[in-house]
Amino acid sequence: MAEKLQLMDLPIPGPQLQQSADFHLKRSSNPLMATSVPILPVEKRLLAKRRYSCPTCNTYLQNPIADPRLIKISEKEFALDVYPVLLAKIVADATADDVINCVLSVINPLPTSINVKIATAETIPANITGIGSEITVSLPLTAFVVPARREKIALLETLPTHMLTDATRASRAEKLARSINNGGQISWVNDKEPVKEQGTNWVSMSFAYSSVGPTQATKPPKIPFYVTVETKMPQKWTSSTGGLKFGFWAVERT
Repeated sequence: MAEKLQLMDLPIPGPQLQQSADFHLKRSSNPLMATSVPILPVEKRLLAKRRYSCPTCNTYLQNPIADPRLIKISEKEFALDVYPVLLAKIVADATADDVINCVLSVINPLPTSINVKIATAETIPANITGIGSEITVSLPLTAFVVPARREKIALLETLPTHMLTDATRASRAEKLARSINNGGQISWVNDKEPVKEQGTNWVSMSFAYSSVGPTQATKPPKIPFYVTVETKMPQKWTSSTGGLKFGFWAVERT
């Protein structure tokens, strides 16, 4: 048995674990008793894995894997696969009235399009910004639709334009293709109307902020956004009914 436990990388029960088990047994009859034994979680016995088959056709209904280290998750439903990704970046130097223009991108990881609403406070207090002074934020576009992520898609297509660099030939070609499709390079500095760019599974929009009072900051401020997402259920989640709606806070540093 010890050799099998070592093969499976499972800890072999030691004297400390046995002392903890004995203490749990005594404490069940006297909950107020004092002890110097470290209280460890109560272990559970290893259960036998059974194989089940259909009595009519002998088809295996359950056939466990001998080595538990080979077991994989059939469907990954982590938060990273559901929650959209927010990215912010400064796109221009401060203007004469100390307004700093930025771009905010929302990337959709779901195979269905999402309706997004973004909100933030008009004035962010100094204890949140992290730069020693409060800031005012202007977010012209607050509601939009982000397209679904296709199953087979190139990585560069999933990146907003402001994230593309000139480091590789493929990245430079992607930037040039988007510039041609947009009729030229997009200018994110526009005081009259919000600027928006939409990609395969992402949307970028303009926003700006300005500091209220002097700052000693060597890095951009933190800006909190509250994001509300509403979408249809993906087809693989057949056990769920209705739609999917949730909200979350995202703190971005441009």
